[in-house]
Amino acid sequence: MGLQTTVASGIATAKSVTASLQDDITIAPWTSNSRTGSPSYGTAVTYPALVEWKQKMLKDRSGRDVVTQTKVTILQPITANGTSGRTEPVDPRDKVTLPDGTVGPILDVAGLVNPDTGYPYMFEIWLGGSKVG
Repeated sequence: MGLQTTVASGIATAKSVTASLQDDITIAPWTSNSRTGSPSYGTAVTYPALVEWKQKMLKDRSGRDVVTQTKVTILQPITANGTSGRTEPVDPRDKVTLPDGTVGPILDVAGLVNPDTGYPYMFEIWLGGSKVG
């Protein structure tokens, strides 16, 4: 059994073991900005995820120190949207909605990358201060 099979099997086991702890979150993929700069989104997709209210200091895309508020762990691959100009499969402009309806800006996305697909086996998405809606 190769490393890729072992990693995928371990993540599948973690997903099964934590199933009762997971909540549904949605990710609406950013697709474009209007002429006025308002974002447009594709159809939101629901994923089971571990949602932790957890603070962590990190650097945002501009190099500023920011504090995260929430860590979302999705224990499965996410399909790329395919829209030109996106970072796939999770773009920092995507809209993540938590189980309580809050939406926070994506500050960081991490995950162990599958060399066959170029995308992570699973995702850790760190969100900033959330706002309703």
